[in-house]
This record gives sequence, C-alpha cells and structure tokens, in this order.
Amino acid sequence: MRWAANWFKRKPELFLCQAEETDLPRLAQIHADGFAQGWSDGDIAALSRSKGAAIWIAVDTSRTDRDISGFVLLRQAADEAEIITIATARGQRRRGVGRALMEHA
Repeated sequence: MRWAANWFKRKPELFLCQAEETDLPRLAQIHADGFAQGWSDGDIAALSRSKGAAIWIAVDTSRTDRDISGFVLLRQAADEAEIITIATARGQRRRGVGRALMEHA
C-alpha cells in the first residue's frame, strides 16, 4: 500500500527564483540528503560565484514559510550551459519539482 500514500500527495505550487545567500544552509541540507557526499553551504557558495553560474530554487508557495523544495546549480559559458547539480528535498521527491527545475534550466 506504499503507492497509495504517494498517490494522494498534493503537487506543490512552485515559484522558481534565484537563490539568496541566506538559502545556502538549506541547499546544503537538501544536497546532503540526496547524495552520499553532499556539499557544504561553502562549497555551494564557491561554485555559485564562478563565472556564468546561477542557482535557481523551487519554493512551495502553498506554505507560509519559505519552503525550498529543490534547487539546480548551473553554469553558462558562451552558447552552452551545464547543470552542475540538481537536488530535491526528501519530502518533495516524485512530485514534479525536479522536472520544473530542469525545464527552467
């Protein structure tokens, strides 16, 4: 019956915007939850300061707090771009957050 619990989860109402410095600890937490060797907020900050880099976050607007559902860190050089990392918060997985971030990137 595990699928039944996932079936009834509501899709988040997402707003995509660029990350702020104050978001970095939460982004590090999301990254650590998704990868065996997660990055610290310092690692993410250093990468975001590289030329052509940007961090876009997905915020669940149906909540009253600034609930970050996921993020994508990308870098553009000339007419090419690369996704450095993408991560979704544990409770927001399989709900379209990653897809929204990929489409935006």
